[in-house]
Amino acid sequence: TVALSAEGGVDAATWESFSADYDQAQLRIQEVEQDLLDAQIGIEELKDERDRAQAQAQELAKALAFGRPAEVDVETSSEPPTSVVDAVRRAQVSCPALVFLPEAILSAEESQYDDPVRVLADLELLNQIAEEWRQDLLPAGPHEALKVRCNGYRDGVSDTALTAYPTDYRRFYEGEVIMLGPHVARGRGAVTAIMRIYWHQDTARRCMVVGHVGRKLRDNSNRN
Repeated sequence: TVALSAEGGVDAATWESFSADYDQAQLRIQEVEQDLLDAQIGIEELKDERDRAQAQAQELAKALAFGRPAEVDVETSSEPPTSVVDAVRRAQVSCPALVFLPEAILSAEESQYDDPVRVLADLELLNQIAEEWRQDLLPAGPHEALKVRCNGYRDGVSDTALTAYPTDYRRFYEGEVIMLGPHVARGRGAVTAIMRIYWHQDTARRCMVVGHVGRKLRDNSNRN
């Protein structure tokens, strides 16, 4: 029952009670929304772990099929990378089928992503697939292998994104203008949880030209 004042309105005590209840309800909504976001990030992390295990198992199976040593997910150093740019620098040495443009280094230096080990693992997986492409083990190209072995793989970006934000995706390589498109998407939410690796596929040389390692580039869902 709502208590009314002599003038017919809600009295001060009742109003304060309603206000407190409203504030508590709003706080609870925020807590539930945060719990939902944390759960989504946790699901993404579990998917990443599954992807890594599947990729390693498939690499072992492929190695047995072709009678060659398996290229399993082994760190190039006894110590894990300490930052995204450290992961990229290591991949420059250990991943000969990847070409890193200057913009990839600059974006990695700016990245706040908190899992550089995941970055190095993704780059090493891209290198493995590109190496198999070079060795004619992927007659249809790397697309199908990427779909099967990398759950974060996206085969391109929308035409709208390329039209609205062309400078984000435009790079210069071997004296020509190229556009980034295929990418690996990891995480959502906070900047520390988001990672994108964008590249261009050089079909003539059969290599991946990595042009960005860091934040998500702009598109319809990310205009900043």
